[in-house]
Amino acid sequence: FFFLMTTKITSAQLSLVDVSISLTAVSSNQYNGNCQLEISDSLNCSKVGVELSDATNDSIVFYREYEFDQSTGLPAGITWARTGNNIVLGLGTLPWVVNWNARVRLKDAMGNPTPWSAFLFN
Repeated sequence: FFFLMTTKITSAQLSLVDVSISLTAVSSNQYNGNCQLEISDSLNCSKVGVELSDATNDSIVFYREYEFDQSTGLPAGITWARTGNNIVLGLGTLPWVVNWNARVRLKDAMGNPTPWSAFLFN
């Protein structure tokens, strides 16, 4: 008598479910930035990367890799807040740009990056 049982174990693949960037004017040429995102798996995420560039001349204005759940010891204006799979990142003070290009990606616990999620906004 021979009995074989196989079980396929799958883990949820880390991905962005939703992402948006908001800018709030603090002066005529300065804005406070926030990135709101929802991720598929908060247990397997180690970093969140955010890149903002001027879409007109393709120059990078902001880039940071946030350590997952690090909310202390961050530079002024840079913040992290999370409730479940929803994260709000403070991007600090940003200059005025006509058209922005945003890219956001995650890294899993092994350091493997997800593809960039890219979008334009103004």
